[in-house]
Amino acid sequence: MRFTAILASSYPQRRAEQGEHSARQKSYNAQLTASGIRLDQLQAVKAKNIDVSGVVSIQAQGAGTFDNPQLDATLQIPQVDIQNQKVAQVN
Repeated sequence: MRFTAILASSYPQRRAEQGEHSARQKSYNAQLTASGIRLDQLQAVKAKNIDVSGVVSIQAQGAGTFDNPQLDATLQIPQVDIQNQKVAQVN
């Protein structure tokens, strides 16, 4: 089975997903790219009332079997403000 999705929302965020999996071979191959994710808009952050702001970009790719999964991911936040503390270049 193969899938591809590109989604856009009302705030600056872009996400692209692509991948395939084989139930018979119990294997998968997937890629995810997402940018413009605003930390202050995440439900987990809102639920805990955390004072945080910043924009996140993620690139991830994985391939393998369900018994031996493999994943490489990169998370980038050029600047994040947490409880009035600024942190730059989170990679």
